[in-house]
Amino acid sequence: MNKNFKDKILESNFKYLQEEDQNINKSDSKVKLKKFFDNLPENSDVPEFKMWNTWEKMELEFSIVKYPKNAFQEMIKWTKEGKLWKFPIDNEQGMEDEYNVHFSKHVFLENHLVPWCPSKGPIRHFMELVCVGLSKNPYMTIEEKYDHIMWYKNYFKDKQDLLQKLDIVE
Repeated sequence: MNKNFKDKILESNFKYLQEEDQNINKSDSKVKLKKFFDNLPENSDVPEFKMWNTWEKMELEFSIVKYPKNAFQEMIKWTKEGKLWKFPIDNEQGMEDEYNVHFSKHVFLENHLVPWCPSKGPIRHFMELVCVGLSKNPYMTIEEKYDHIMWYKNYFKDKQDLLQKLDIVE
């Protein structure tokens, strides 16, 4: 048997015995339980199951984690994690970095298309529509919008062979 498993059983049995009788000496009960486990033969032919170890870790973690007792504690926890707004409520919470960015950088995104996007054709038309959609999105940061455009750049770069076969790009 696994040493950790033995120790866990010893501890859980000791806790149970302690609840039953407050006068039990810890060392006496551990000695009795150790004698019981020492007499059990260990089978070395049994394979070790890694999934059981994973489940055991998950079970221990579940028993250690403190869950909220009521809805108020749960909301306090969510506020600390940033899932709920802090009071007083401000519609721009979490957007502090965007105070330093001029609005024109959010609206005029076509300059990110210049180095890589064709000057005409269906890809250019599609990317202009993407830029219009992104410019109307007030919830994304400028970095997220730029990353979105660069994702399309990489996508079209990966599909370059297919686009050339279809005569969409030169």
